[in-house]
Amino acid sequence: MFKENPRFGNERRFIGVMVVDLTKDSQIHVFCKPQGSCVVTLVDQQGLGISDAQVMLLQDGIMIAQNSTNENGVAFLAAPCNRKTPYQLTIIYQGFEVMNESIRLRYNRILVPLKKSVELDQYDWMLTLLDLWGLTPEIDVTPRLTSSAMQTPTMLFPAQNTRNSFQFTDLLPATYHLEIQYKSFAVEKEITIPSDADSLVFPAEFRVSFHVFDSRGTTLEGVGVEMSRGGKIQETTSNGSMAVFSIPPGLYLVKVITQGNVIGQRFLNVVSERSVDLITNQEPVFPLVSLVVSCSIVFVGLALGIKKKEPLYSLLLIMVSVLIIALVFPWWSLQGSSSDIETSSTLYLIPLNLVTTTTTPQIIGGELTFFPEVFATIMMIIPIITVVVSLLAVSVFVLKRINKKGWQMLLLAGALVLLFSSLVLFIGAMSGFAEVGVGSFIGNGPIDISIQGQDVVVPLLCQWGPGVRFWLYVASGFILLSTLILVLYHKKKKQ
Repeated sequence: MFKENPRFGNERRFIGVMVVDLTKDSQIHVFCKPQGSCVVTLVDQQGLGISDAQVMLLQDGIMIAQNSTNENGVAFLAAPCNRKTPYQLTIIYQGFEVMNESIRLRYNRILVPLKKSVELDQYDWMLTLLDLWGLTPEIDVTPRLTSSAMQTPTMLFPAQNTRNSFQFTDLLPATYHLEIQYKSFAVEKEITIPSDADSLVFPAEFRVSFHVFDSRGTTLEGVGVEMSRGGKIQETTSNGSMAVFSIPPGLYLVKVITQGNVIGQRFLNVVSERSVDLITNQEPVFPLVSLVVSCSIVFVGLALGIKKKEPLYSLLLIMVSVLIIALVFPWWSLQGSSSDIETSSTLYLIPLNLVTTTTTPQIIGGELTFFPEVFATIMMIIPIITVVVSLLAVSVFVLKRINKKGWQMLLLAGALVLLFSSLVLFIGAMSGFAEVGVGSFIGNGPIDISIQGQDVVVPLLCQWGPGVRFWLYVASGFILLSTLILVLYHKKKKQ
C-alpha cells in the first residue's frame, strides 16, 4: 500500500504490505507503518561501482521491493518499517546470488537509510578462435558462458574485438561452461575464472565435391583441383571427373590445373555441403578428329567424282562430311564482351549441353543449363535424323552400284524432307526456349551476367543467334537439293 501526496516530499510513501494466498473471497486488515529505506552499494576490487545488479527485498519468499544498481553501483530500496518481521535482502548479479542477508527496517530508518556494501572480484577473459586450417573462421559464431552455480540461469555474451577474438568482461570467480555452436558443429569446455586468455580450434568443416567439365560440357578426368585461402592450399586430382574436399567454411579460390596451366578458376563461398560444376576452357579432341574425318571424306568424294566422272559421288560425300562436321559445331550461341568481361552461351547437340562460360581477369568459369524435358527430347531427335539422312545418302551409292537407280530419287527426296524437317524442329524448339531466356531466337541487347562466386551482376551488350552447325546443316540441305536436281537432270537427259 502506498500513501499518495505525503505531507513531506513529492514521492509517494510505501506504508503497508501483506502477502495473501487468495483462494476464496477474503477480507484482510493491513497495519500501515512509516516507510523505511535501505541503500545498497556494490563495488569491484578496485572500488568502482558495479551497475545492473538486481537488488531485492523479500518477505516470505515474495518480492516486496526491487531495484537495479546504477552506474555508481548504488541501489535504493524502500519498504514499511517493521521491528518484528525481517526482510531478506538479496542481490543477483550475472545470474549469481552475491548476497542473501536478513535485515530489519526499524523506525530509525525513516530518516537514516540502512546501508549495505558488497565488494565483488571481477575478471576479464579473452578467447581466440581458429578453424581447422589455423585461420580466422569466416562464419558468424558467438561464444557464450553459463554456470551451474548461478541462482538464475543466465547466458553471458562477449564483446567481439576482431573477427576471431572475443572478450568476456566483469566475470565473477566461478567455473563456467563455454559453448560455441554453428549448425551441427559445437565446442564445449569448462572454464575456471580467473583464467589466462585461451585459444580454441572450431572443428566446422564441410564436404565439397566438384564435377569438372571441358568447354563443351563433357567430363574431364585426371586434372588437378586446387583450393586456396589465406595463403594455404589444398589440392587433389579429379577421379572420374569428380574431386572431393573436406574444408572449413570460408571464401576460397578454386583452380583447375592441367600440365601447369590454369584452365578454370572461380571463387567459392563454403557455408555448407556443396556440389559444384567446374566449367573449364579445355577443348576436347573429338571435334578435331571429326574435322579430319570429314576432310578425308571430302577428299575421297572429289577423287571418286573425278575418277568416275560422276559429280554425284562428290556431292553426296561432301554432304555427308558437312553433316559430320555439323554434329560437333554449335547450333546456337550468345556472345558478349566488355573491356574486362567476356561471356558466351553455346548449344551443342553432341553431347546435348548449353554451356555458359564467363571470363574476367580473375574468373574462368561457367555453368550448364537445365533443359525442359520436351526441349531435350526434340534436340536428341535431330542427331538421329542426321544419321538417317547420312545412311540414305550412302544407300544411293549402293543402289547405283547394283543398278537400282529407280530408288535414287525417292531416297534423295526422303533425305531432303528429313533434313529440312529437322531444321524446322530446331527453329521451333529453340525459339520457344530462347524466348524465355533472352526474348528471341535471333537478336541483340543488354543481358545481366552474373559473376560466379562474387555475387555480382553486370549488364553486358550481347548478340545471339544460330551457330556454325545450323548454317552447315542448311548448306548440306542445299547440297542435297543440288544432288536431287542433278539426278533429275540426268534422268531427263537420258529420256
